[in-house]
Amino acid sequence: MFFYRDNDTIIYNGNARNMSDIGDEVVQCVATSPPYWGLRKYTGNQECIWGGKEDCQHEWNEVHPPGWRKSDTNPGEFQSKGTFNRDGLTSNTCQLCGAWKGAFGLEPTPELYVSHSIEILREVRRVLKKDGTVFWNIGDSYSGSWGNYGSRTGGQREQKVDGFERPAYDNQKERPASSFSQGNIKPKDLCLIPFRIAIAAQDDGWYVRSVIIWNKPNPMPESVKDRPTECHEYILLLTKSAKYFYDMDSVREPQKTISLERMMRNHFAGYDPNYPNQNPQNLNKDEKPLTEEEVEQLKGRNLRSVWTINTKPFPKELKHNSSHFATFPEELVSKMIKAGSREGDIVLDPFMGSGTTLWVAKNLFRSSIGYDISEEYCKMALERNQQQVFL
Repeated sequence: MFFYRDNDTIIYNGNARNMSDIGDEVVQCVATSPPYWGLRKYTGNQECIWGGKEDCQHEWNEVHPPGWRKSDTNPGEFQSKGTFNRDGLTSNTCQLCGAWKGAFGLEPTPELYVSHSIEILREVRRVLKKDGTVFWNIGDSYSGSWGNYGSRTGGQREQKVDGFERPAYDNQKERPASSFSQGNIKPKDLCLIPFRIAIAAQDDGWYVRSVIIWNKPNPMPESVKDRPTECHEYILLLTKSAKYFYDMDSVREPQKTISLERMMRNHFAGYDPNYPNQNPQNLNKDEKPLTEEEVEQLKGRNLRSVWTINTKPFPKELKHNSSHFATFPEELVSKMIKAGSREGDIVLDPFMGSGTTLWVAKNLFRSSIGYDISEEYCKMALERNQQQVFL
């Protein structure tokens, strides 16, 4: 459903599974962070019916996870927390056709979450240009962290092992029941969600060009005592073609000083490392001209696959201060958009949230389209994108 439009930005209050307002192959770059599996229940009516038969008169079988109880805490206006999350983990499955009713990210199994992710990625592939790129930011989850086997407020807390402190379980029968246990995933297992999505996308025809590590120097603290604290997330760089647009020069990183000095000494007899900004044209050249590769290196080194960027809170100057916990850092989105598009191109975020991707795209002279199923988040993104652009 159309929500807002100006010269550079279009916002739709709708579901990313069906972006029929966008024509085929018009988007150059997708920069997005979909809901992570089992992390939190977002504001607004997020429920959809997935799979099954369209003409079925659904009969929903509501099954709560073990140890489920009704929330007794106030989740706040925009973000659910703690025990409230368990309200969203009911397994609403149609007894007649097998359809599932629920919010994306709150599926009862990782397999179902991955399947829904691929369904959305197929719609993304339809609207993406042949030489387009997708930057898909996704975090991981631990198994067994819900119900009576533990609690968490942000998706990464350790579960309580109680009476089963064994390294693994010999078979399914001995394994304690868990709302998220599936297949060989045991309580306390890292579910490897980003890698499951990458493999499923590859099987579905996508090229997995890179797995980028977003290193967060200021991660959320964890009280775990038997593993390292999580301080990173993953960004999957996906393309629909083997050849695609990628602007390497726009995201180059500064060369290390020692590397530049070594290169300049090898080629310029008059080079003085105390004056690093000397113009090579003004120096006495020896008989070794710069190679094509070295000329490129002078521009900066190629962007690495580990991006060290601090997390940032929602902008204080906006009305809904800190109301969307999963906001993108602008620096993170900027790298994606610069590498994956040119000025004037269209950038898409199918899970727009607070609208960071749209805001950064506008500042980088790109057009943008955002989708979000929550009307509240559409209002938030609209407010953000009506600010003055800082050029």
